[in-house]
Amino acid sequence: MATLPAALRPRGFSLEFKVLVFAAAIITLGFSVIYPIVLLFINSFVTTNPPLPAEYGLDSWRFALSDRGMLIALWNSMVVTFLRQGISFPVAILLAWLIARTNLPGAKLLEFGFWIAFFLPVVSVTQAWILLAHPSAGLLNQTLEYLPFVDEGPLNIYSLWGIIWVHLATNSIAIKVMLLTPAFRNMDAALEDASRLCGASSLGTLRRVTVPVMAPIMMTLLLLSILRAFQSVEIEVLLGLPIRYFVFGSKIFDLVQNEPPDFGAATAMGIIILAAIIPLIIGQYYMTSRRNYTTLSGKYQAQVNDLRKWKWPVFGFVLFLVFLMTIFPMIFLVMGSFMKFSGFFYDVPGGPWTTLHWTRILTDGTFLLSMRNTFVMALGAATLSTLFFTVLAYIIVRMRSRLVPILDFLTWVPYVLPGIVLILAWLWILLGTGGIFHPLYGTIFALILVSGLSGITLGVQIVKSNLRQIGAELEEASSIVGAPWLVTLIRVVVPLLAPAMVVVWVLNFVAAAGTAILPALLASSSSKTLALLQFEQVTSGRLEAGSIVGIFVVLLTVGVAIIARVLGFRVGLGSGTPRN
Repeated sequence: MATLPAALRPRGFSLEFKVLVFAAAIITLGFSVIYPIVLLFINSFVTTNPPLPAEYGLDSWRFALSDRGMLIALWNSMVVTFLRQGISFPVAILLAWLIARTNLPGAKLLEFGFWIAFFLPVVSVTQAWILLAHPSAGLLNQTLEYLPFVDEGPLNIYSLWGIIWVHLATNSIAIKVMLLTPAFRNMDAALEDASRLCGASSLGTLRRVTVPVMAPIMMTLLLLSILRAFQSVEIEVLLGLPIRYFVFGSKIFDLVQNEPPDFGAATAMGIIILAAIIPLIIGQYYMTSRRNYTTLSGKYQAQVNDLRKWKWPVFGFVLFLVFLMTIFPMIFLVMGSFMKFSGFFYDVPGGPWTTLHWTRILTDGTFLLSMRNTFVMALGAATLSTLFFTVLAYIIVRMRSRLVPILDFLTWVPYVLPGIVLILAWLWILLGTGGIFHPLYGTIFALILVSGLSGITLGVQIVKSNLRQIGAELEEASSIVGAPWLVTLIRVVVPLLAPAMVVVWVLNFVAAAGTAILPALLASSSSKTLALLQFEQVTSGRLEAGSIVGIFVVLLTVGVAIIARVLGFRVGLGSGTPRN
């Protein structure tokens, strides 16, 4: 047998099947992460669209760097990101502190509400708020117009502040509360007690003691939140395109959707964004790999702050926020599905309600096909990705090689790169590269592949953190009695990792079933999913049908997400993020 180079040789392991698995993991990860980015850079200089022969030039770069619309989109991206984080971060800090460090009634239930808000499909929630705050047909505007001093509805969901509001009402606040609450809950209360003994109020202690102590974790979360802010596209497309308000993601989407599509300009813009966030990527990896944040010590003290007379008013306020982010939009999504004309609640002959739209949708072949495609895509992406992520996590934790840190770093890349950029890169893979992968374009398999790989960072980190809690002694004992490595992996390691693998599976299922932009760029009419079907109906003005499809997307994603909660899934930065 040929001898492997030292860099590829996992020390402490015999050169057997596991070495092939190690090599296959490196090749697969390199192809799925490095190759798309390299191809994206090369094709940013291509001036022709597939399937025409490639011609190279600088036209796309000139357009991307000089076109006023492109520059405005980049500026808008920074504005939206700044406003989202500037509002959501202090609000989330206060909410997490109230849930974790005070005697707030129903704290666990309220925390679960934010958890549900995070998993609600973005398109469905956005559509509900369109029904409420449409400038002319929104229920809130129509109701306010009945007031004697209001001439026209003051709310307009199709605006910058409409975009910001929907971001806050979907996941901007919810994800931060989910992550910060365990961190606050695990923090030693000794310093807070000392502050109160010196006469400081609860809010003063929060501002001067708690927040500074939690600063390292908060900075990590803020950096991650800024990076994730570049992932959002659906809200900006649904609410920004009608008023021609573009951020970089919706601008790339618009360029690709043009007739003919402008792949060159979209690719050049993607490279510009990629270059701009490289410092953030490096900083994020550096901060999350240190794990130097100790908030839970050997002398841990857990003590809650007494809200006293403010206990029930604060409970009412937090409950109202949870209701506003979860139950409220879902009520109006259901109402919209039974309306004759979306938004027209008054002066409708025969009343505003009908079941006709339900009859049409449930007997429509496109809907039934989209339902089947969604299950196949979500099941395939969740299953294949969970198996792949488990193998990657095992290699990173158990094997020793100079290539393991590189492998670990590559698993972080898809998380911090804008999703629309990676989708664009995969679009080039499927449409270009000499036509090798062109038969996969528009197929369910392509959607499974790209959707599954998009969750690689969180999936690998969850399995890694659980694998580190399992000692290697059991594997060594299995090896001593003569079990091959693969048998040990399947019969010893996998059963111990089963709860974590189930959580990863559920998360990937929910993400695949709820995404709309990925199939919008990579799917065909035969591989259309429910989320894409709803997205197309909303953008084309068929809001009644879109509400019905949205209900099914909500039932599918949130229903499965609740299973994750029942299985005990917790996301948090308690004492730092997982050690790499």
